[in-house]
Amino acid sequence: MTLVHETGLLTAPLSVCFETFAPAAATGRPTVVMVHGGAHSGSCYQRTADGRRGWAYLFAARGYRTVVPDWPGTGRSGYIALDRLDGAAVVEGLGALIRSLGAPVVLLTHSMSGCYGWR
Repeated sequence: MTLVHETGLLTAPLSVCFETFAPAAATGRPTVVMVHGGAHSGSCYQRTADGRRGWAYLFAARGYRTVVPDWPGTGRSGYIALDRLDGAAVVEGLGALIRSLGAPVVLLTHSMSGCYGWR
């Protein structure tokens, strides 16, 4: 299956960099948003430790548009002053990204991002 890989940047209300992995032809399946845990970035879903394709590619190959963001203030999403960088800011940025994608969305969280997914 041919996959399309794109990079995007949501700038408001907070900066959120994300990558999209999708089948070239729409399948009608929901979009899967994979949110990394603490001390990680979205790149953890792209490759395994031994260099194989990671979950983002595997889901896309099975017909799911897959979106992998970096939390606001983390990775390529850019700097946020430490006095403004808290869980509420992360939820605000990720929530804006998810709303921009349209429905339906399946949210996959890992470790520390689990509490953000509940919000």
